Amino acid sequence: MKSFSDLSLRQFIEELLGATVYDLIPRFETTGWRYQGKTEIGCFDCETEYEVFRKPYVTTKGEYEYWAIVCANCSTCSELNVMNSSTKKAFRNWADSIDGVNSEELEDLQTNAPEIEVQRIVLQGFISTAEQIAIIEGAKGNSDISIEALAGTGKTTTLKMLADSKTHLKGTYVAFNKSIVDEAKSKFPSSVTCSTAHGLAYRAIGRDYASRLHSTQRLSFKQIAEWLEAPAFGFKSSISNHVLDPAQTARYVQTTVKNFCKSIDQEISAKHVEIPFIVKADSRNSNAFVHKVLPLANKVWNDLLTHQGFMRFSHDYYLKMWQLGKPTIGSDYILFDEAQDADPVMLDVVNSQSASQLIYCGDQYQAIYEWRGAKNALKMVHVDKHLWLTQSFRFGDAIAEEANRFLKLLGAPKMIKGLSSVNSKLREVANPDAILCRTNAGVISALMEEQMKGRLAAIIGRTQDLIEFAEACQQLIQGGRTGHPELAPFSNWESVLGFIAEYPEEAQEIKTMVELVQSFGTSKLISALDQVVTEKQADVVISTAHRAKGREWNNVRLQGDFLHVDDMDTEDLRLAYVAVTRAQNILDMSAWNSIEPIAFKKRAQQTSIVTLKNRPPIKIEPEVTVDHKNGISSRLNPKN
Repeated sequence: MKSFSDLSLRQFIEELLGATVYDLIPRFETTGWRYQGKTEIGCFDCETEYEVFRKPYVTTKGEYEYWAIVCANCSTCSELNVMNSSTKKAFRNWADSIDGVNSEELEDLQTNAPEIEVQRIVLQGFISTAEQIAIIEGAKGNSDISIEALAGTGKTTTLKMLADSKTHLKGTYVAFNKSIVDEAKSKFPSSVTCSTAHGLAYRAIGRDYASRLHSTQRLSFKQIAEWLEAPAFGFKSSISNHVLDPAQTARYVQTTVKNFCKSIDQEISAKHVEIPFIVKADSRNSNAFVHKVLPLANKVWNDLLTHQGFMRFSHDYYLKMWQLGKPTIGSDYILFDEAQDADPVMLDVVNSQSASQLIYCGDQYQAIYEWRGAKNALKMVHVDKHLWLTQSFRFGDAIAEEANRFLKLLGAPKMIKGLSSVNSKLREVANPDAILCRTNAGVISALMEEQMKGRLAAIIGRTQDLIEFAEACQQLIQGGRTGHPELAPFSNWESVLGFIAEYPEEAQEIKTMVELVQSFGTSKLISALDQVVTEKQADVVISTAHRAKGREWNNVRLQGDFLHVDDMDTEDLRLAYVAVTRAQNILDMSAWNSIEPIAFKKRAQQTSIVTLKNRPPIKIEPEVTVDHKNGISSRLNPKN
């Protein structure tokens, strides 16, 4: 294919705009022109928006550019100096506000997508990438598609372009996060309704429960326990005797109902029951606890179904009722954003819309919330086409290379491309804009370090949760009991420490925080957390990588509490990919250099001499496992 730079301006216009221009001056018959973009200035004769081409030239006085102002409808091409002074000023103001697209970029566009006609889709001065054009082409008609949008690749911009190509149809944009929806509302055309899942459900059914939703009544777990006639639950472990009082039992009953409301199941069952981790350690205790909780949870749900009832009503309840009613959204197409972290309830609703074209968008390698019930829709749903966005506009090559290290380990078929105009670097930074950690313990450690340096720090997430845990530890240390849900079964601090020592796997949820309490004491922890400021006031933002998803900062430091790459499972690799792609300019991974593999740590801790023995291998037939993952409707991939 001939390079655009080798074409005369007449040929360039014919190739790009599909228009033939006449009566050209000799300058316009030369080569070396570049496409500047489509303006908002209308042609004097037909009001079609002008399109601009420019060509650099040099004189003894300096560097300049020729202008070619084209109306494709009238087939005219004019110089800038034929315009009146006010129009010249309008063109120059427009040119100053955008970055042009050069002919090499246009040539690359054709090379990468030869089967697609080059379209004149101009957004903020940029021609859309070949991948974006392929997505817009792929969404034509009624084909279901999924869009794999790697980190910072212009997902929202692409969805807007797609919606702009379908303004003759009724669309619905759905995301679970309200802030994402609010951003979409400001960008999408009026033909698209932007809403959270709860927004759609409220308009359909939630408003019938408005009086319960807006009730100011507050119920303690003691009051709920009395209404439920909930019993205490006593049990034994190898550590000591334990007891959950009726109020604590009521807390787990309510959590069980919430778990049911986040599932696509028709009825509450044993799998929804929230079981304290110390109870899980013994299957007999678990079964007995489930037997106590299930009938109480059903009593709560039956109360919630009524328009006037005893229990406090929340938004998740009417969302679940809406899903159980098999609703119809009634749009020609549905854009389902952040599909890698899909709420199962909303995924079931969207996937059941047989009369709508479904367009899922997300990044399956950022699926980091499966542990709390989210579903990676990009791996579950059946679509006609699976398309990609790989050109990141957030960071340059250095950070892209680090991201690709984790994408390769995750088996990704495509890699992310850095933006060449962004000079990203991997190096140490003394005062980063953000510090990302793997654990809450890492967050508190970083918080104390930054406060000792005199920096004001903000934490993404509820610091009150951490304070309440530290206060609950203090109650146990002082010999009392606590109502904190994770520590309520323990009668004293020694039983907490004993449980962590004997059941380290089951105790993972509390282990790191307990270790911090042991190291710093509750008073020091609470004092540090009380000094946390808002993000607007902060010198540095500290967060777990989970909570930082969707955010970006110029300079980011990664804390040293991540696992060594050799010890990472799939979830850890995804989290690392999320963490490294939050930075735009500088990524500080210096703390990762001190992270040792677990196997190395264990070897270092060995003190005895190991004698290797040459035993013959034991032949053990591999256990046959059955994948019980089922799809949620007829659109889901069948089990192989």
